Amino acid sequence: MSRLVAVDSVWALPPSGTRLQVAASVPTGYIEEHLGPKVLVVRAMPNTCSAVGCGMTGICRGAHAAAEHLEMARAIFDAVGRTEGVPPA
Repeated sequence: MSRLVAVDSVWALPPSGTRLQVAASVPTGYIEEHLGPKVLVVRAMPNTCSAVGCGMTGICRGAHAAAEHLEMARAIFDAVGRTEGVPPA
């Protein structure tokens, strides 16, 4: 199973593992393009209510991420509220 890495600055990491992208208005394709070929990216869009456990987070996988990567991200965000899969932007 891949290691999931939550980051706020993906550029500082080596191109291995799964990237959990929490960056408003940044398409997964942009992250993938700048980190190299076949980088695993899952995009998350949590809302402010996550701070009190009543959040709602939309997640979508990038071009090279599989269902298992999406489920790892879901497990993280389910801890702060509800999580729903959404189509890529």
